[in-house]
Amino acid sequence: MQFSFFRPALPFLAIAMTLMMASSALAQETDELRIHLKINEARMQAERLEEAGQFAACAHALISLYEEHQEDRRSDELLYNAAVCYEAALLPSEATRTLRLLESKFPSSALAAKAILRRANLAHAIADYEQSAKAYEVFARRYPGEREARAALENAAVFRLALGNHKEAIANLEMAIRFYGRKDRANTAAAQLQIAIIYDDLGRTKEARGAYEQYLLRFGSKDTPIRRLMASAKLGILLWNASCPRRRADGLCVKQESVSKTSAPCSTVSTSKLVRIPRKKRLAEEARKYFRKALSIARGARLESGPRDAEEGDVGIWIGAVRFYLADDALEAHIGGLKAPPRPVFGTGPDSKEPWQHWVADQITAQSPETARLIQSYELVRGTTRASANWSIAAASRVGLITEEFSMKILQIEIPGKHTGDWAFYCRQLASKSAPLSDLAVGAYGFCHNLSTNLNWPNPWSRTCTERLGVLRPADFPAANEYHAPKYSAAYRQARVGILKEAR
Repeated sequence: MQFSFFRPALPFLAIAMTLMMASSALAQETDELRIHLKINEARMQAERLEEAGQFAACAHALISLYEEHQEDRRSDELLYNAAVCYEAALLPSEATRTLRLLESKFPSSALAAKAILRRANLAHAIADYEQSAKAYEVFARRYPGEREARAALENAAVFRLALGNHKEAIANLEMAIRFYGRKDRANTAAAQLQIAIIYDDLGRTKEARGAYEQYLLRFGSKDTPIRRLMASAKLGILLWNASCPRRRADGLCVKQESVSKTSAPCSTVSTSKLVRIPRKKRLAEEARKYFRKALSIARGARLESGPRDAEEGDVGIWIGAVRFYLADDALEAHIGGLKAPPRPVFGTGPDSKEPWQHWVADQITAQSPETARLIQSYELVRGTTRASANWSIAAASRVGLITEEFSMKILQIEIPGKHTGDWAFYCRQLASKSAPLSDLAVGAYGFCHNLSTNLNWPNPWSRTCTERLGVLRPADFPAANEYHAPKYSAAYRQARVGILKEAR
């Protein structure tokens, strides 16, 4: 049995259901429109509060609206704007809390990225560098393609360095190189150099050397001359230090050996001599190569005359450092090559005095030109680093060492007579030739000590100066802490006009 009369009713049922669904959709759209209008009205009210300077009230109004309509598709905007108002109301904790809520509730929102960056900037503004660095790092890792990502990594690296988080700072810089190296070569070069500097400051010389070498390999002809100069100088210094098996605190690869009283009968103080320690040949030659490269960069960029603007302020420091270590290289070679000529047989009578005096004069004359060149090389360091107290102090210390060593060697010259009267004559002759050099040494050490004291700039060289003043002039400098520049400054200036002539 068929119930055909039901068939005409089916279209009416479908129509009824369609009408009901349309009515429901219309009601839903009406509700959404009502909510939309309500939100717009509340937003406009919040904007009016903001314009009136009632920032806290603005934030509270937006938070209340969010809590009432959390499911609305634009509620992320409510949270973001509330955070802006909290920040303007000088309520950073509330602003941060609101931004974190936005990040957790709406991780895929376009405003989530802005919220992280704003939170980082807010922590930066209130000097919470730990939280700022963390937020910058989160932003850079989640949104590496955003325009601000590179700057975020750089900021995070700076704050990590300030906090002593060196491992994290290096990771941020390496990430910047990996992500943006091809697009931004200038900043990539700076990041690579910064990594090397961090390792250098930490005393991790192996990693520092590798990082400097990597920088010079990639950017040795493309980055700015100042950075290339600094990297070459720093790498040269690391290699130079590594080349010495047992270097002193002042950097020289020498050792001090005592001289017996019988070998220096005319000396009134305990004497010693410097003996060179051979450097590792390969490392030393590599260091020299980078020192020469640094000077070549400086000459090519015409930087030797000094900085032309604020950006070049460190030029003199690095040129001075390179010249100082090259001068040290020559000084060590001089120490290692010093050999007294064989002493003739003078006899012991009065007739031996004149030939002995000629022999002594020949020894002093033979050593004077090289000693003068060494002094001039260190004076050149001082002349090119007027803004660098460090290298001025170091250079003055070396002038003191050179002249003190020369004066001591004069007192160690062998004398022919063993008779009391003759002995006194020979010692007076040696003392007269040694004294000007000793005065110059005291003048140089005094300049070094005084400059370090006045500038409150202690370093290994200034400590050497202080110690030697106490040895050479114990009556004048019992603790080497009362040095007055005028007393010996004239003697120090004579280094430029040939004090060594007085030793003849």
